[in-house]
Amino acid sequence: MPSRAFLRANQISSAISYQLLTRADDVNESYMIHALNILYIKYSNKWVWLDARGNKENINDYSF
Repeated sequence: MPSRAFLRANQISSAISYQLLTRADDVNESYMIHALNILYIKYSNKWVWLDARGNKENINDYSF
């Protein structure tokens, strides 16, 4: 996962986003906070979310 400092030093816009999550098996359990890195792809005019958890079933490390 590229660091935000590296991205910004190379004029790539980036940010951090947070999600409030619950466990699928127990929605009454306390919440978890999950952070995502976001960067802007200028040539496609899109923001891309990068998830450091890596690929798992139904979880990808990118979103378009």
